[in-house]
Amino acid sequence: MTHDKARIWFFTDVHGANECFRKFLNSVKNENRPNVLIIGGDITGKQVIPLVEDDVGCISATVEGGAVKFPVTKLSDFKKRLSDIGYYPYECNETSYKRFVTDPNYHREIIDRLVKERVEEWVKLADTLLPSRDECQVFINPGNDDPFFIDPILDASSKLIRPEGKICDLPCGLKMLSTGYSNWTPWDCPRQCKNRDDETELLTRIAEMTGRLSAHDSKHLLFNFHCPPRDTTLDLANKIDPNTKQKAAGLRGAAKEHVGSTAVRQAIEVWQPLVGLHGHIHEVTAKKDKIGNTICFNPGTDYYTGHLQGVYLQINKRGEIEADLLTEERYPRVKKNKPRSLWDALLSIIPVVGPAIEAHQSRTLDEKILEQITEIKDDLEEMKKRNIPSTSGSNIDSVKSREEER
Repeated sequence: MTHDKARIWFFTDVHGANECFRKFLNSVKNENRPNVLIIGGDITGKQVIPLVEDDVGCISATVEGGAVKFPVTKLSDFKKRLSDIGYYPYECNETSYKRFVTDPNYHREIIDRLVKERVEEWVKLADTLLPSRDECQVFINPGNDDPFFIDPILDASSKLIRPEGKICDLPCGLKMLSTGYSNWTPWDCPRQCKNRDDETELLTRIAEMTGRLSAHDSKHLLFNFHCPPRDTTLDLANKIDPNTKQKAAGLRGAAKEHVGSTAVRQAIEVWQPLVGLHGHIHEVTAKKDKIGNTICFNPGTDYYTGHLQGVYLQINKRGEIEADLLTEERYPRVKKNKPRSLWDALLSIIPVVGPAIEAHQSRTLDEKILEQITEIKDDLEEMKKRNIPSTSGSNIDSVKSREEER
């Protein structure tokens, strides 16, 4: 299939969140008709939650320091909720739980099994739901956090493409170079440089790809490098004490430092690709920066909420970026057939307008937002005609007082 434009939607750091992955697959149906989808790294989760069943049919669990207990009849729903935001539920009895927390080998075995099963489920879902590779190329690359045993699982997919170390041809003559490896981190991850001040390994990986390029390729290059370039707005993260693994204190909250890769920055400075697509730093606030003529992005991640953040690009055959858009989810609007108060309607407007301004959405999306606001106004007019009472000032005060009590 020939494409007149490359319509690329990039996401990153979904960390095992089922809800994010389903949304990633469903984005192929978006009205912008993306023909390239990318997850740029760190696809596996970070934590197992044991669900311990006792002799009377109750389940006990601890999530983020909070203990919960519920009947076994609620188990399926609880597992889904955990899986949707990246946790790995582990069903066990009290004997298995004790072994899990005391036997390091068994602990590792359970974690690896759950990670493997989740990736296998994702591949099966992708192969079922995605269109052909001619219609949309779908790339998913492991990042520094991801174990190596997931690579053959991804490679067995008929629809997903693992682009690590490859030069992949995209629509409109674009070429994409990819690596999920990072410079050193305090977490001793599977795919990171071993020494804090030595990025030779990462530099070599990048050079193995760029060494196969010609000089005129730079105008049509995309660097899909999981680690952001050093000393940009994209690599500013909380400073971590390498010994305690805790955040270092600053004057106002956690201290910040630049943790990106000098090897990635060097490659961008030399080759000046059209675009750099990055991740790795979750809490990034400024998601777009430039190095020379190269526009670099890191959309960050909110995987632990189930929300998907990304960057959408439209590039023509001349290698010109016609549109670049940082995308983020908005709160769902209340269905039109459900009566709403004026207070509810106003609240529904706020999250629609706010992210649109902050993310510098395109004119097309601005028009849609205005249409949504117009619909809300129409709803309010209809409510007035039907004499549906809106929230009065006294009711608003009572809502505020309840908030203050919390």
